[in-house]
Amino acid sequence: MGSKILKQKKAAEILEEAKQLKNKLASTKTIVQFSEHVGPDGRLNGSVTAKEIADQLAKQFNLTVDKRKLQLPQPIKTIGPKCKEKTKPKIASMLKTAIK
Repeated sequence: MGSKILKQKKAAEILEEAKQLKNKLASTKTIVQFSEHVGPDGRLNGSVTAKEIADQLAKQFNLTVDKRKLQLPQPIKTIGPKCKEKTKPKIASMLKTAIK
């Protein structure tokens, strides 16, 4: 019985941490900035991947997010898209990016 209670407590802690991360990512202040070369048509001369977004979250906001939790249908190749971050099955938030 004791291990079941510990598992429930641990799951509740993880859920609470995920909710706090969601709130930080959903904040209007959390906009991940990238400096990339952009062509005249608004397309990048490369792309921004989930790994780069996770790295910039750590660098700019001191937030640790697993790159596998960032849902990008494909790498970002144009200005202004968003990606979804999913920490738990029931907790997801939109993450804002800005490419200059």
